[in-house]
Amino acid sequence: MRAYTIIFSLLLSLSFPAKSQIAFRDSSWTWKAMLAEAKQQNKLIFMDAYAVWCGPCKWMTKNVFSVPEVGQVFNRNFINAYIDMEKGEGVALRKQYNIRFYPTYLFINGDGEVVHKVVGQTDTVSFIQHGLDAISPKRNLLYLSQHAAENTPVYLQALQNAYEQVEAGKVALSWLEAQPANTWIEAANWEILKEHVKDASSAPFLYLTAHAADFGKRYGQEEVEQKIYSTFLKWPQQYISYPDKGKAVLDEQGFKDFLDKLEQTSYAKKAEVRAKAKLTVHYSLRDWNKYTDVVNRMLSAKLIPMNATGGDWLYGYAQSIHRFGGENKKALKEATAWAKLLTTDIPGLNANQKVIYLDLYANLLEQKGDHDLAATIRKSMDKEKLEAAKSGMSFQMLKPITPTK
Repeated sequence: MRAYTIIFSLLLSLSFPAKSQIAFRDSSWTWKAMLAEAKQQNKLIFMDAYAVWCGPCKWMTKNVFSVPEVGQVFNRNFINAYIDMEKGEGVALRKQYNIRFYPTYLFINGDGEVVHKVVGQTDTVSFIQHGLDAISPKRNLLYLSQHAAENTPVYLQALQNAYEQVEAGKVALSWLEAQPANTWIEAANWEILKEHVKDASSAPFLYLTAHAADFGKRYGQEEVEQKIYSTFLKWPQQYISYPDKGKAVLDEQGFKDFLDKLEQTSYAKKAEVRAKAKLTVHYSLRDWNKYTDVVNRMLSAKLIPMNATGGDWLYGYAQSIHRFGGENKKALKEATAWAKLLTTDIPGLNANQKVIYLDLYANLLEQKGDHDLAATIRKSMDKEKLEAAKSGMSFQMLKPITPTK
């Protein structure tokens, strides 16, 4: 009853003070001392695993930790630790608890065991609920992992909150595969399939692809198509591994099996997906000759539409070579040709796209050593428009994601 009173009062609040209301232990407390205190008081440690440069961490401190009701819940129930994962004991704790994202919130017992976990920025009411889940004997992540079969949907939600996507995918597939395939279209199973199944080679996903029209009638064709398309595009990265030393390694047989399964489907965009899957692999392996061959085949087969959408694709392909493959002369030549194509009259381009494409073309010309033509291109560009366009670009376009280990 107390929890509902707290949450209700939150909804009525109009403004909050800026100072954190959570009483974090100061730097004189060691991790060992906090574990001992947790065991003695029979409480969990709430660890805010943060980094000083993390924007969402700062937002949480200002907008959520500052709420009095948050302080009431967390000060009453937890020993609170605010630990920089890049300094002091935080470095070892980051490795021990495999902290991969910021902010990560861990609820740890006196034995050092993670009982509950939440990753990412959240609102005040949800944050309080996460704390209440941590102290609940049947809603914390540890209990749910040990009783997954009893309440799989709740466990999947907890895994999602913890950003444990791989484990959530395994649990979701086990849940679905234990049921007849014709039940996968039911609303509860569709939600699980949509939110948690990332394996584009799995039976439930391929069933969705084969019965997309039926799913679309129930849940909307656009939503179903987006699920199928995005899953197909993201999955090939699973066949790439990154050793501690040396180049990325491809699971050739696994990737071949995936392409074979894709080929057996009736999916309308499978030619496009197949090409983009190969681009993912060649990009990860830094095989720029094969990468450029695939892009050129896509252009010949008209898999890259000559419109604003296709222009963004081609820009991304050329930008990848500009940033990472410029030492390959063949790839650089092809990327320059793509960039030149982007400067032609492609329907639907806005002013920002045009100036960004011109800038890439000039950059590639300079990389090739054609400085005179690059200078001519730059003279025709409006510098103010270029800066405005760059400031409005997405992070992915400004800085293509580099594979990590």
